[in-house]
Amino acid sequence: MCLGLGASKWGSHLGLGPLFLTDVLLGCAAARIAPMGLGARLRGGPGPRPSLRVPATLALFVGYCSVRMLVGDHYSLTAVRDFVPYGYAIIAVLIGIRLPSASAGDRERSVALIDRALVFHLCWVTVAALVPSVVDSAPQLAAFGGVQVFRVRTDIDMAILGLTGALYLWRAATVGGRRYIAGITWCVGLGATMNSRAGFISMVFSLGVTYLLVTLRQPLVVRRRLGLVALAPLILAAVILVLPLTVGGSKLTAGLGLTTPKSTTDQNGINTARGRSEAWSDVTAWTAEQHAQVFGVGFGPNFLADAGALAPLGGDPALRSPHNYFIGTYARLGGFGVGLFVLLLVRLARDAVTVTREPLDELGLLATLAPFALVWTAAFGVILESPFGAVPFFWFAGVLMTDARRLRAGQLDRAGRRRSPVEDRVPVLSAA
Repeated sequence: MCLGLGASKWGSHLGLGPLFLTDVLLGCAAARIAPMGLGARLRGGPGPRPSLRVPATLALFVGYCSVRMLVGDHYSLTAVRDFVPYGYAIIAVLIGIRLPSASAGDRERSVALIDRALVFHLCWVTVAALVPSVVDSAPQLAAFGGVQVFRVRTDIDMAILGLTGALYLWRAATVGGRRYIAGITWCVGLGATMNSRAGFISMVFSLGVTYLLVTLRQPLVVRRRLGLVALAPLILAAVILVLPLTVGGSKLTAGLGLTTPKSTTDQNGINTARGRSEAWSDVTAWTAEQHAQVFGVGFGPNFLADAGALAPLGGDPALRSPHNYFIGTYARLGGFGVGLFVLLLVRLARDAVTVTREPLDELGLLATLAPFALVWTAAFGVILESPFGAVPFFWFAGVLMTDARRLRAGQLDRAGRRRSPVEDRVPVLSAA
């Protein structure tokens, strides 16, 4: 997971042929965690044990995607590669097995590992933004799936910057320190230079929700809370005034028709939105023609090419997603698959409400933000169809669902600590 957060697209594509390093790491984690959970449940004994309970919405989504792959008409590496991003949902199941036996120290070490990944991401994105020649001269390695090292992909990288800024905002409010304020400024400044509208919305979402959480939910000293409340009108005024001046904000407002296009980037954004809308219409119409509205066409078919939707999206023959996870899922899994994913999002929203009723730890904060921050970008880009988006999404979703279930059952206190005084000896929760 940290590979996706730290190196985003170019790092998560490290691998040979169709096999990514992400898949190898996931396989190793599954081989370790699944037997651990089953063995601990069979042995019994005192202390917290791994859980084999899986939320119904998650089980239905994983099960349906797996069955749709098995009963499909295509059995090839291409079909497997189409299925794998949906199969990454098993990560949430593995987290549900492992997390109940994790101690508060395990959670803190996981956050420390995530923190290092976010700092690494912030550093290389800064270099790529300030010294573009470094990226231009970077190798385009075959081991990275042909992706150029240190090449910024604005939608996912802006979403990660938003999570980094949110974590620093949390620490600035709860711990204090000028370095965290500088970190927030750094993240926001970098994001303002990027041109992804979905990434811009994701950043605003992560920072805005974190501001509300630390202001309304966290136990802060009175002076600090009053300071945060007093900043609210200033922040709102700054967003309104500065939004049209940023690259992504200008592109967003022009695309919504709120302002006239001021640059080629704005006009390109409008054209891109039109092209995607046309492609989405082509895909939904073609799916209906195939009588696949309920269960989709499955994994393997190149539905973009068959629907004639490649041209509006730029004509890249390698493209296999319509830049909208919901439309792509509709074509592959039908309305039934889309419905199951929406139910999963509803479950995550309900769990987010549960865990935010009281103070959070940092892992709980990131788990509350990340799934929804990534869904914003997935609605307008190829994010959850790729390992750099799908792996963090399902990893944090697993944490959120497990924490919420344990809070409702009274097994966890509001700071992410087990209520049991017995400390387990299970190794640290893997964030890799």
